[in-house]
Formats: sequence, structure tokens, C-alpha cells
Amino acid sequence: MFSLEKKYHTSNKYSGSDWNYEETTKYVFSFDLGYVEAGYFIHYLESENGIIEKKHVIELPSSYGCPMKCAFCASSLISNVKPLSSNEIYKIFYYIYENNHLTENKSLLVSMKGIGDLYFTIDSVLGAIKQMASVNKKITFSVSSCYWTYDMLKKVENMSTEVLFRSIQFTYVSYDNDVLKNIIKFYESRTYDIDMISSMITKSKLHQFKINYIMIEGV
Repeated sequence: MFSLEKKYHTSNKYSGSDWNYEETTKYVFSFDLGYVEAGYFIHYLESENGIIEKKHVIELPSSYGCPMKCAFCASSLISNVKPLSSNEIYKIFYYIYENNHLTENKSLLVSMKGIGDLYFTIDSVLGAIKQMASVNKKITFSVSSCYWTYDMLKKVENMSTEVLFRSIQFTYVSYDNDVLKNIIKFYESRTYDIDMISSMITKSKLHQFKINYIMIEGV
């Protein structure tokens, strides 16, 4: 069962590299597994010469809750975690895409940075991305994980011949492993440091990398 439960809209003065005003719509969808949230953003550049529409962004979840259990993320409070299937992710995308009359002449970025982490959902996310690209071949995609592996990157590399990736983001919190384990419980039994990240980036054929360095007070 899939349905829209609630929709919220606001505007703000957030800014990016080429925009300084944002219209935001948040959607809450109901599935059999529970509720999931998705976002739709329109970025504008305001100046003395007027307002220019820069791009549209759809931000999608890949699971209900997340096993990564990052202390800085509200989704860590969800206990009965369940990944979304490719079709479920696609349904969310298509609802937002169709209801906002998005077409190939719109500059559209689909960001897989909502609730969930690609470490657990890489196959369903890439399956959904393939479906989305078949609707609009001009869509660019952004993917992110707190724990990339060589195998995950290889899968993205293979798909990059079919779809357009704008960014591949590595989330990095601290060089101190003890600090990391306290902030991201998933790291308690794993090593993940800047050397591993650098090695993966250096060896990859891709070049659209970003490191998302989370700033936490006291860390």
C-alpha cells in the first residue's frame, strides 16, 4: 500500500554554489512498513537583475530507518529498520516528478541522501536509478554513504556508462576511531579512515567525488 499522507511547504534563504533562495516541499508517504519522507526543492538565484531558476532537486530515501545508527541523524531512533525496494523508491520519485510537472527541459538532480545508507541498499538504489533514468535521460544523480567499499564503487562505475552522476559523496566525521565508534555505531567492528577513502577515490575511474565532513561541536 502506497499513498501520500502529508505534504509541507516552506521557503528559505539557504544558499549553494550558484543559488541563494530555496522553495522546499516535504512529502510523507505511507507504505506497509511505515512512513517515509522525501523532499522536493527548487533553487533560485536572486539578484538585482531578478530571480533565475537554477535547478530542481528530488531527495529520496532508500530505507525506513537506517542500520548505520549515526548519532547526528534522527532516523537512528527508528528501531524496526526496513530497506525500500527499487520499485518503492521509484514510486516515490515518480509521484513527485509527475505532480510537479517535471520534464526533460527542467534541470533535475535526484539525490539519494535521504534516510538510509547505500552500504545497505546499493542494489535497490541503483535499480531505482536505472528506472528513473529511463523516464528522463537528462537527470543527474547524487549518491552518498558513510561506508563505501570498492565493490560499491565498482557498481556505480559500471552504471556511470548509462546514467549521469553529479556527485559520489563520502561522509567522514573524524580521524579518531574512538570518536567515530561513539558517533556511528556501525563502525564499532569496522575500520574506516581517510586513508581508505583516499585509496578508493584514487583507484576509481570516476571523478565526481565529494567528502562530506560533518562538523559536530566538541568533535
